[in-house]
Order: sequence, then C-alpha cells, then structure tokens
Amino acid sequence: MLKRIPKLKSGVIPSSKDFNALVDRVNGMSNIVGRGGITVKQSNQGVSINPIGSRPPLRLYKIQSLGTGDGIYTCHHVTVGATDWAAVTLTDKYVKVNEVDTDVWNLDENYRDGQELSLGDYLQSWQVSDDEGNKRWVGRRANLGVGWIRWFKLSSGSTVPLVGKRQTCNAGSFSDAAGAESEYIYSQPQIDKTHYFTDDVVAAVFVGNCWVALYNQPVPFDVCT
Repeated sequence: MLKRIPKLKSGVIPSSKDFNALVDRVNGMSNIVGRGGITVKQSNQGVSINPIGSRPPLRLYKIQSLGTGDGIYTCHHVTVGATDWAAVTLTDKYVKVNEVDTDVWNLDENYRDGQELSLGDYLQSWQVSDDEGNKRWVGRRANLGVGWIRWFKLSSGSTVPLVGKRQTCNAGSFSDAAGAESEYIYSQPQIDKTHYFTDDVVAAVFVGNCWVALYNQPVPFDVCT
C-alpha cells in the first residue's frame, strides 16, 4: 500500500525530503504496467488505463442475398426503430440504416452444413481484420432462440427420408430459396408416410447433422400469409 504524503503546513518551509517524496511519487507514475487484461498508455495528457480485448461495437445486418462464397451474405445495416419500440403487436422493430451492400460472414457455416441462413434473417455482427489487414464483417444469427427452423417443399412425399428443397416465404407464397438443392428430411414417425404428398411444405429443425420434421403433417397453406 502506498504511504500517504503529508500535506504541507502553513508557515512551514518544506524540506528537500518533502519535495523529493512528491517527485518520486509523480515519477513513479511512469512505472505503471498493465497486468491481468489491462493496458496502460502514457502521453503528455496523462495515463490511460483500458481493458485488453474489449468487445468491438456490434451492428445488426439483414440478409438481402447470397454473397461471394460459402457462409458470406450480402446484407444491409439495420437498427432498432424508435416508433415501434413499445409496440405490443407482432411488429417488426428493425429499421434500415442504409442500403449499402455489405458482405457478412456467418461464423456458424465454417465447414458445417445445415447452418445456412435465409433472406430476411438477421446477423449480429462485428468487424475484424483478416491476415492481410482487410476489414471484414463477421457475425452470428441474431434470432438464435428460434432454432434452425426451415420450410421444405417435398419433391416426393413417399420416400424415407423425405426429399425436399428449402423454401422462402414471399408475398404470401413459398418459393425455392436461392441456391436450394434437394435435401433429406426425417419425419417422426418415419414409418408412416401417408401424411405427406408431393409439393407438401413441411417445417423442419436442424438436429445434429440432419433435418427433422417438426410435425407429422404439412404446414397449413396460410402459414406464409
């Protein structure tokens, strides 16, 4: 613990010892070092003490289209809208900041199938530098609590497992998602195949390394309205 320097008394001329104690204390500020996740920077303005590795500012991005490669999406910057902040109905609280196309990498897609995102999904993102010093936006899906739920239109409703293509919901109807390919969906129970027909749309969740149908019947036609 530092020893307190006594205050000068009125009418008493301070000795060199008193002055040197003050000088030593001031000079000792230059010996401050950072430990335990703390950095120390000194300048003519004083001493700045900051935590190491503080989290960079976050941004919200909305996916507009597939980007330049696996897991990279073309997005627009969005934020929270003040007008609908207190809305109690099913209101979209996001508002667009700009329409500048920005590539954002979904970290969960690195060598992993099934974590692909869809148009309209949101990414919680932050900026990093790659190994050549380029600024890149990376992130993870902002609405993770919903789970990896997707819609699939079946190309065959009588196979085990089911076969279908991923769908997006636009203007009240389903359509093939960009780049969608045929995928397997396991239904519960799989042995009962009478619930499904060709062109049925089923909801599925990604479990482990495969898609599993959530219900034993197709989703209602009005789910996309």
